[in-house]
Amino acid sequence: MFTNPKHKKIILSLILFSIITMICCFVVIYFRQNSNKVELVKVKLVSALPNISAVFDGKVKEDLEKASYNVEIIPRIGQFKESIELVAQKTAMATICCHVPYINDNLDNNQNWKNIKFIHPFYLAKFGVWRQRINDPLTKDTIVDSNKNLKILIARDPSNLRLSLYILHKLSQKYSDFGKRFKLKDAIKNEAKTNSIRYHSLKIEDFDFDQEKIQILVIEQQELASNFASQKNDECFLAINFPALMKSNEEKVEYVPDFNLEKNEFLEDEFLNTYAISLMVHKDNENHPSINIIKESLKSREVIKWHDENTNKNSYTIPLDKLEQITKNIKKISR
Repeated sequence: MFTNPKHKKIILSLILFSIITMICCFVVIYFRQNSNKVELVKVKLVSALPNISAVFDGKVKEDLEKASYNVEIIPRIGQFKESIELVAQKTAMATICCHVPYINDNLDNNQNWKNIKFIHPFYLAKFGVWRQRINDPLTKDTIVDSNKNLKILIARDPSNLRLSLYILHKLSQKYSDFGKRFKLKDAIKNEAKTNSIRYHSLKIEDFDFDQEKIQILVIEQQELASNFASQKNDECFLAINFPALMKSNEEKVEYVPDFNLEKNEFLEDEFLNTYAISLMVHKDNENHPSINIIKESLKSREVIKWHDENTNKNSYTIPLDKLEQITKNIKKISR
């Protein structure tokens, strides 16, 4: 076809050049792909709560993957201690499953937890007063009636016990008739005015109330919801707890609509702020780049809006304008 030797050499040179170019392109693509795989850092996020699993698996994961992280969500629904332990052992990078008072109370029995570092508050659970679903359910008027005997079930867990007592204290201030039945002793109140940390050591003995009229029944956390639900049509029986821990018996119990605190009360109260369910990491990972990405994702309007719309029956997502103050309040008690 090509009789001219010079033309043959040119054609062969072009073919050889094309082959070499193609080989080089394949080699470059191959090494780039494999290089990216090597560079991917795995980030494991553990969750004990369904709403947090959804948040982690949504925008948080999307933002981390955009930054070339390989993300694994570890579901441990209902397993709060295990979730914290996985972070304390560096098996997982981060979790959002509890509040700082719970960590503080368990440091002596869980040495690894001293490595847990608070990073960012995300939401406040509607910790409050629950009643039984009966034909004539308990209302505020009955609760504040001095002629009625009340039984109030609270958890033995130290941080939840103090929170339960504080909720009763706030309700005694909010509803004056109940304040006549149950109130914080003046000496404790005066002490707390100059040192708000005093509320973090509340005990039943710090309150004045008629123990024949109001019984405070302390029970193990894991038994509280089922024990309360099993009481037979007791119109004067209340429980104080987190929604996530009461929902397993939702067909038998419900939040008391007219005898609880409102959103602004949770967001403005320094003590209640410290019970924010928060992002926590191992202290060695506090400055890991992935943690800042997670934090920024949680602060995004998209995540806040989604969490608000999907969990507003059980929690108050912390708005952007409250984050700084609530973070400061939590850091005051972080150990």
